[in-house]
Amino acid sequence: MSNVSVLQAGLACCGVESSSVDLVSDAWEQTESVSKLSAAQHILVIAGTVTHALVPTVKSAYDALQEPKVVVAFGACAISGGPYWDSYSVVSGAHQIVP
Repeated sequence: MSNVSVLQAGLACCGVESSSVDLVSDAWEQTESVSKLSAAQHILVIAGTVTHALVPTVKSAYDALQEPKVVVAFGACAISGGPYWDSYSVVSGAHQIVP
């Protein structure tokens, strides 16, 4: 069995949908098809709009993860800024903060 640890950063409306990650991680622990995921035991889920004010929080959450680290950006806002991409306060994608 693999022990999957999920840290969620539900930053906006996508945070509600990404809360299902808890259910998925429980299912991963209950199944034997974890072989592909066994190397990825620590996961940061970024869901929602990432603002410049939240950059230190997201970065510190990533830094707190143990190796091996995996980041999943959930939703258009986390991936590219979504409909707010041209706002002065929005980061145009979580990839600019964490790998």
